[in-house]
Amino acid sequence: MKKLTIIITTLLLCFCFTNHMHAKAETNQYYTVIFKDRSQWKQSIEKIKKSHGEITYTVPEVGLVQFKGNQTVAKKNASLFKSLSPSLKLEKPSTPNSLKKPILGVNSIKSLNSTLPALWDMQWDMKEITHNGESYNIESGSPNVTVGIVDSGIDIDHPDLVENLKSGSKNLVPKGGLRGTEPEETGDINSINDINGHGTMVAGSIAANGEIKGVAPNTGIKAYRVFGNKSADAVWIIKAIIQAAKDDVDVINLSLGSYYIDGEIYKDGELLDNKWADVEGYKLAIEYANKLGSVVVASAGNDSIDVSNKSELNDFLEKKYAEEGKTFNGVGIEAPGELPGVVTVSSTGPTQQLSLFSNFGKNYIDISAPGGDSRLLEKYGQEAWWDGGLFRQEQVLTTFNTGRYLFASGTSMAAPKVSATLALIIDQRHYKNRPNSSIDYLYKNGVKKDITPNLAYWGNGQLDVYNAVK
Repeated sequence: MKKLTIIITTLLLCFCFTNHMHAKAETNQYYTVIFKDRSQWKQSIEKIKKSHGEITYTVPEVGLVQFKGNQTVAKKNASLFKSLSPSLKLEKPSTPNSLKKPILGVNSIKSLNSTLPALWDMQWDMKEITHNGESYNIESGSPNVTVGIVDSGIDIDHPDLVENLKSGSKNLVPKGGLRGTEPEETGDINSINDINGHGTMVAGSIAANGEIKGVAPNTGIKAYRVFGNKSADAVWIIKAIIQAAKDDVDVINLSLGSYYIDGEIYKDGELLDNKWADVEGYKLAIEYANKLGSVVVASAGNDSIDVSNKSELNDFLEKKYAEEGKTFNGVGIEAPGELPGVVTVSSTGPTQQLSLFSNFGKNYIDISAPGGDSRLLEKYGQEAWWDGGLFRQEQVLTTFNTGRYLFASGTSMAAPKVSATLALIIDQRHYKNRPNSSIDYLYKNGVKKDITPNLAYWGNGQLDVYNAVK
């Protein structure tokens, strides 16, 4: 039997903070704009070029362009823009640290159920939501339904995922990577292999079918790579959402997000342009995807914030902006999770309580799913948590790069379970291209019936895959 390596890490995955660029007169920077008149797409682009603006990325489906230039370029072309802002970026998801040697082998583990994989008894999260694997006997998915994973790519050779990976995955990271600082990025549309590991981890919760199982082990997956070794531009993610919808993906998983300000941002007393271009781009992309029949699912974030309490969110963001020497007038939001047309997922732990790290909020959270917790870590301390193996009791086991596995936690691990359940519903109920029907069915039937919904913590309820498919 092959040797199995498990990597262990404490990850609070998914959330990154927006870095607004400081625009000084005549200093080149990257701008994101949405054109007023999409019918004048080519003419508008030519005008930017003629005024010495360099076009760096385009999303024609929603009239969005990123260009590099100074404030003079932006002002000369202001009449073309519905909205303009400095391009915003999302920092890359944390990369797990591997141990120097294997700590577990398949031969040392035996599942209580011979029809389930070797590591099943370490998958408390999957045991909980599938009723110890019973849901697989009813519905395990099919390649006729596809989940698109907008993330850092995927380990294309992972034995638990290779059979589910469908042709047509795409790389949206441009040549040169982030602002031309990643020469290793070729811009090859077929370059989807995961450098970071985060996308592979997300994929495992959806469709792993080997030493571990995901929610929908026979469902098709496609990777839309938007992270390399550094941050991702928000425009790449917007492009990926649209591309996945155009590729007829049924569910689009976004285990990512950032905070934005609806208002004015200042640094050293100087106003930084912020007219919402990236957020408007997200809104248009999500609307586009919904119209083409795709369900969009997003993670809620890992800052323990009541996102619906704007006073609390603003206090949090004021501290973050102060570290960058910035202030703002306005209201913070989280995107894409807080935008219309998105199923936003919080995280629960093995006690079925809201995870200590999970964001929450009434009218923000739509549903919750197991994503791990840190209660035992806080109670007993890192040494006992690690050396005593307590991490296995509250972290979730998933796939990782180069055919390996790891323990992790975060709302990034909760969202894909909801995405996979929606894929099962679409397959079983024949809801293809009917996103609203799929979502309504999930909220009505795919939740635990013995737990009264806490609207702020888990919206319509806590995910129950068995109930969704029985």
